[in-house]
Amino acid sequence: MTFHEKTIKSLRNLGVSSNSSLLITVSGGPDSLALAHVMQSLRGTEAFASVAVAHVNHQLRGDESNREEEAVRNYCKSRDVAFELKRVDTLRIAEHEKTGIEETARKLRYEFFEELTEKIGFDFVLTAHTANDQAETVILNMIRGSGVRGLAGIPPKRKLGDAFVIRPWLGVTKAEILEYLQEHHLIAAHDASNDELIFRRNQVRQKVMPALEEVWPDREPVKTLAALAERMRELSIFLDTLAKEKLELLQEDGGLSIAGVQSLGGFLLHTVIEAWIHREFGHYGLTSEETPRIETWIASTSPRMDLRRGLSLRKDGNILRLESDGREMFYNE
Repeated sequence: MTFHEKTIKSLRNLGVSSNSSLLITVSGGPDSLALAHVMQSLRGTEAFASVAVAHVNHQLRGDESNREEEAVRNYCKSRDVAFELKRVDTLRIAEHEKTGIEETARKLRYEFFEELTEKIGFDFVLTAHTANDQAETVILNMIRGSGVRGLAGIPPKRKLGDAFVIRPWLGVTKAEILEYLQEHHLIAAHDASNDELIFRRNQVRQKVMPALEEVWPDREPVKTLAALAERMRELSIFLDTLAKEKLELLQEDGGLSIAGVQSLGGFLLHTVIEAWIHREFGHYGLTSEETPRIETWIASTSPRMDLRRGLSLRKDGNILRLESDGREMFYNE
């Protein structure tokens, strides 16, 4: 199966049809440039109806950020691909909102993508997350003590307003992408921040993954971890069904029955509380440290327990309530 055939098959599995309008998110790096090139080359094959490119200049790296913007703009112009741009002062916004730069940048990007889907009517927003990104995410979530949802890694498809964000290349490795770029004589931008070891993901990418590949050269750790994520996703879907059924039984007066929650324990408690948070505020992965804390707290006389991201659990008589300090919840990837 060729690279293009593999991409078309993934698009079909994710719901893209010949009538779909696609928005490709392109930073200018290797993965997104390759995705833009593949999608542009598929125009006219009835794989989809139309395609455009979106780029966000976060203005974090001065001239380098501006050069990346210009490179993506010129790429689109030379191939007659519609180009959508947004410039944002990410650092100023992060300082004002007292949030991390990475999470602020991610939030701003997805806000822009959602604006475009509403304004122009795109059906799907495509990101170039790869099997390598998936493998790194699984390792990071595993060390954080995440449950099944965390081990499922980056979701291949999720809602974004009236559209969907899809990741058609979660089964494609970085090595395959670099080979494609070389074959088509495409030169991608290099984001120097990806080399900085102050970020945990970069440490996993540059230290942990090479070590795994050295120890198990015949096991292809990237593909193995990506396959694990897929199996965990299937299990997560099954568990979500059970958790939703349990939540329906526990619901009472806008919260959950404390007596009912007390009857849960361990993995079931973890799954139900995580599903509750997911339903009310968006993605949140309970850690292996938080679940026993919740179990102990439920049985105590303490009225309140704080979680991460400004969330808290509160006892209101016989009702357990979930509260937020107003911070927006959003997906990790």
